[in-house]
Amino acid sequence: MPYSVEEVNSTLEEARSVSKDLKVELSKLRVKLDRVEHAQVILAIREVFGTEYISDYGNIYITYDMYVTCIDLIRNVGKAIGDSRV
Repeated sequence: MPYSVEEVNSTLEEARSVSKDLKVELSKLRVKLDRVEHAQVILAIREVFGTEYISDYGNIYITYDMYVTCIDLIRNVGKAIGDSRV
């Protein structure tokens, strides 16, 4: 059975609320990367984010905000590619 517009809008609002809560709760989360083991990931981080996420000691971290930014970027690129082929 198809969902009503109201049900879809309600679900979207709930998802947005959860997303905002996650952003707040996970804002301090950082995952340290090994320079040798994650060299390609580090290169990608530099390309997308610059050196902002490299500490004064040369440590490199992935943050939740970076993760969300990358997911949004991939989604937007996918939409753009899809729109160009329609």
